[in-house]
Amino acid sequence: MSKTKSNKKQPKIKKLLKDRLTLKKMVLLQQILKSRLDLF
Repeated sequence: MSKTKSNKKQPKIKKLLKDRLTLKKMVLLQQILKSRLDLF
């Protein structure tokens, strides 16, 4: 039973990590765009 439980939890964690990565990328992109705008 514990095995199936951990298996169910795994994809959720993976999705969370993926969402976090995309969020970080978005923030980084925004920062780059902002700095570029500030330069011009």
